[in-house]
Amino acid sequence: KTKYVKEGRLGDDGTIFNEVLAYDPGRMFVLRIQKPPKNFPFMNVYRDMWTVVYFDPADGGKTKVTVRGHGFRDIEEAKRFRSFFEGGNKATLDALVKHFQKPQVP
Repeated sequence: KTKYVKEGRLGDDGTIFNEVLAYDPGRMFVLRIQKPPKNFPFMNVYRDMWTVVYFDPADGGKTKVTVRGHGFRDIEEAKRFRSFFEGGNKATLDALVKHFQKPQVP
């Protein structure tokens, strides 16, 4: 379950319900939207898309996270959907970086 806004509660009609299709602990997971939020603007194309999230070791004991969206058709609604998720995924990854950054020690 995911929400893009702070208002409401997880599980309300603004929640995106995702289904995990594959999971390789510590390495990757694959998910797709099972139930979109109310008034979702991409109702004709969301079922075609799935997301793969990869976790790879990086220098300094860090982890590189890569997100790849798949299944976008070559139609206008799917192109807008892809753009929507590119922005959303970037915001999510930026928030994760901020959350996990350690304060610099002088």
